[in-house]
Amino acid sequence: MFRLMVGKEGKMDSKTSVDVVVSGKQYTISGYESNEYIQKVALYVNERIAEFKGNLDGYDRLDNDVKNLLFAINLADDFFKAQEELEEVRNEKTELEKEIFEMKHKMLEMQNELKETSEIKEKLEQEKLESENKAVRLEAELEAKTTNQSKDKKHGRR
Repeated sequence: MFRLMVGKEGKMDSKTSVDVVVSGKQYTISGYESNEYIQKVALYVNERIAEFKGNLDGYDRLDNDVKNLLFAINLADDFFKAQEELEEVRNEKTELEKEIFEMKHKMLEMQNELKETSEIKEKLEQEKLESENKAVRLEAELEAKTTNQSKDKKHGRR
């Protein structure tokens, strides 16, 4: 049985040891990650080895150094592709954050325009009401003046 170390990435405070089977052999892996995480890593390694065996003719006849090299190259490839994907996701996130910022800014502008428009509308409605009241008052004055002039004409006054 071999004892392997999984890096301390600030995940757990205490070291754990987990027995795993990789490529048909049992290993004890020690690390600062959870048992579930270490099992997940071992499962991933087993899946990748199974892919090699299923997709690469003559894999079992290859020298162990070549197998290890192929495996290391493919893991590095997975790593770099994952990094590229992460970078793409980060860039997309940044673009979405910019878009959200711009939308919030536009929304604030529209809210300010709406407020200004509402204030103008209220002012115009007030002016309309005042104008209507003035028109009613002027009509009443005109009516009264016309009535008085009619009475004056009837009674011979000017």
